[in-house]
Amino acid sequence: MADGGVMSGPPARGGPRACGAEYVIARSGCRVALMGPDGRFVALQGAARMTLQAGTHPAQLKDAVTTPGGCTIAGLLAMEDGRVRSTIARAIQVATERASELGQPAKK
Repeated sequence: MADGGVMSGPPARGGPRACGAEYVIARSGCRVALMGPDGRFVALQGAARMTLQAGTHPAQLKDAVTTPGGCTIAGLLAMEDGRVRSTIARAIQVATERASELGQPAKK
């Protein structure tokens, strides 16, 4: 943490990746007429708020709000088929490694 409690360094750079995910979600939602530009922010804010307020691991919250055989679990399984979770984890790893490289003195 930098002065004043503001986060700095690689974890603080997660915002652009989150915005990228938000963009994909929004475009996909619009594609199937689920929500418009305003609705996407409400859905994402609601999910983040639920996770923070519950004080539990996001996986526990996901399990609590999905119905077996329902549309949410079907969508989550499609995401797992597409390796979304590992792709996001890899993006964070690569960005963090690059940030460390950029912080090193130039090699001669």
